Amino acid sequence: MSGPGEKQSEHQQEHTPVPPPKVLGHVDAHQPPLFVFGTPDIGRYGLSLCLHRRGNRWYIVWGRGYGMAVNRWVASLNSPRRSDPPTTAPPKGLEHLNHRFWFNPTQDPEKLLQDLLAADKPVIKLTGNSRREKWAGDPTGRTEIDAKQVEVLVPDDQLSRRCAFCGSWENTGDPRWCKVEDGEDPVYWCSACDRNKSLWSKISDLFTSIPDDRYF
Repeated sequence: MSGPGEKQSEHQQEHTPVPPPKVLGHVDAHQPPLFVFGTPDIGRYGLSLCLHRRGNRWYIVWGRGYGMAVNRWVASLNSPRRSDPPTTAPPKGLEHLNHRFWFNPTQDPEKLLQDLLAADKPVIKLTGNSRREKWAGDPTGRTEIDAKQVEVLVPDDQLSRRCAFCGSWENTGDPRWCKVEDGEDPVYWCSACDRNKSLWSKISDLFTSIPDDRYF
């Protein structure tokens, strides 16, 4: 769990803005609400938690900003192999199934797993499958664990979203961010960036219209 003054990991520190697409969606107040849950351990004292997905990686994030937290990241839940598919989504033709991934967090695997299974809302469930993996919490790479496969019970459209342009996160109770690009790893924009889309598009067109030999 991130705390005050804690050094952020590489994926927490870096944020590369995604250039504005030519056709944007709009913030839709009728989208399903952000799925917020609590757990006996991490989510105690009324702290709101959400799931977040980036490609084939899964995370727990805070449902809103808290003063004691440096950022929104709470825990990384898996450590995909290079040979794993780029997404945990079900294969084509089986879209009715849920995401699945191998549970291998940087924290104590069994403790965190039991905490999520005891959440106040169904978040994940075990599939009964497992595979041997190097534990993500051991920087030496010498510790192996039985990474249990879990099925995600939260729909994609209720996962926490991060604006791909400015990096801001959704907050519980606020309008949802809009999807501006579909695919295995959808791209979302916050309401502020969506309102200024015409400006961002003009800036994008300006830079793309400058010849390479004059830009640098």
